Amino acid sequence: MIQDAAGEPPPRRMRQLFVHVRGKVFAIPVGNGTQPVQWLANVGIARYEQQHGLTLGGAIGVKVEDGTLIDEATTLLEAGLGDGQHVWVALRGAREELFD
Repeated sequence: MIQDAAGEPPPRRMRQLFVHVRGKVFAIPVGNGTQPVQWLANVGIARYEQQHGLTLGGAIGVKVEDGTLIDEATTLLEAGLGDGQHVWVALRGAREELFD
C-alpha cells in the first residue's frame, strides 16, 4: 500500500460527480472531495446559469438518488459521495421532480 511520509495512505480521489440541475447534467471535477456539499450545489447552478442565461437563485440542498438531503456543511467525502455518483440540486421555490 502506498503511504505518505507520516505513514498514512494518500487521500482518496473522487475525480468527478454528476450534478443534475433542472433536467441538465454537469460533470463537475472534485479532486479529492474536500469541498463542502454547498460548493457542489453552487457550481452546478453556476454551470446551468452560464449555459442557459438564466438566474436560478440559491439551492436548498443537494440530494442523492434515494432522495436523502445531504448536510451542506459536510465535505463531499464526509457525505459518502463516490467517484461518478449522481446528485440533484434542490432549488429554492422550484416545484420540479427530484429526478429529471
